[in-house]
Amino acid sequence: MVVNEMMQINNDSLNQSSLVQYHDDDSEFHWNVMDIVESVVSPVIVIVGLIGNALGAATLLRVAGLRYRGIGHLLVAICVSDTIFLGSLLPMWLGSRYGRDYDLYNSDGWCELLSLTTMSSNFLSTWFTVALGVERYGAVRHCRHHVLTVNGRGARANAKTTKTYYGPTRTRVAIIALTVLAIVVFVNMVVNIGAIKDPNGVTHCVPLQPAVDAMHVLNKIDLVVNVIAPNFIIIGLYTATGVRLTAYHCRRSRAIILLAPPRPTRVDDRASFLIEIRLTKTALLLSIVVLLLSVPSHAARTAYVVVEIFRLPVPVPIGSIALQLVIRKLFYASFAVPFFVVVASHYRIRRSLAMSLQLALESVWKRLQVACRFSCDRQRSSASIHSAVV
Repeated sequence: MVVNEMMQINNDSLNQSSLVQYHDDDSEFHWNVMDIVESVVSPVIVIVGLIGNALGAATLLRVAGLRYRGIGHLLVAICVSDTIFLGSLLPMWLGSRYGRDYDLYNSDGWCELLSLTTMSSNFLSTWFTVALGVERYGAVRHCRHHVLTVNGRGARANAKTTKTYYGPTRTRVAIIALTVLAIVVFVNMVVNIGAIKDPNGVTHCVPLQPAVDAMHVLNKIDLVVNVIAPNFIIIGLYTATGVRLTAYHCRRSRAIILLAPPRPTRVDDRASFLIEIRLTKTALLLSIVVLLLSVPSHAARTAYVVVEIFRLPVPVPIGSIALQLVIRKLFYASFAVPFFVVVASHYRIRRSLAMSLQLALESVWKRLQVACRFSCDRQRSSASIHSAVV
């Protein structure tokens, strides 16, 4: 019976691990399969996610179309927060697979640190995704205004149009504000968590006894703030964005049918508007993928809270160990996919990143050639000096 509810939720995406779990997978074959999945899938997800998110954090702002837009900074923020989350999972997995010698999570100090990083990065990743939807909604709603600010000509054309609604400056302020909020909130929660020895002398990272009831309450608050509200906000934002884009295309179609084409705009404005639409599609695809991977975890967590509130029996499928394992891996995968979704959904980003990678490899190759040439020249010079002395 585990008391560590809040950390179990944020680290494993499951709620109320203290509830009865029905071991319906009694077959040795099933247990072996689950052991293989646990030992292979988790490190693959973590390592692939760390590599992808690290590449995203290092390269996305090098793409010219993202550098001067808020979406670029938000994508980097998502990659960084997901990297922190996956990096925090790695020592937990090592401890669960290779014993107490590698179990940093259940040791004093590391317990508090890893709890802080997993809970805060989970919160930040969720709300950065919400902020991404807000930024895209604002970019589409005020697209022409947004375009003038991005391409830099608005400052020379009209001083009143230099202030953007969701440009890089305000986006960075929002990122910093959310980060500070997460640190303040979760630091106050982590002080009530510690590594405690059970009667058998085994150390567990659990809420301290005076804070157990408070953690139960915070669990329900976190369900609303970090699961239910963000999902509804994201769905509402992209629905409103889709309605605006549909209305825009309908007006253009009616104008063409009535042989009264809309007022012509500059070619650059038209091209920039199409870029905003493509970036919005990329953000929408990213949000859909993350939501789909997280939905099983969110549904299970909500079900457990409902079961606890109304004191209902735990349904056998929800209590299944195999199902919980699948839900947990899907939840972990939601932190590993952002960079790959962005790269797969936008050909210009792919081309820009491919060119950056090509230039980096060429630079490394040239440096290796210079180093080899320098080493060969040095060996020749030393050999000539040696022969002259002899």
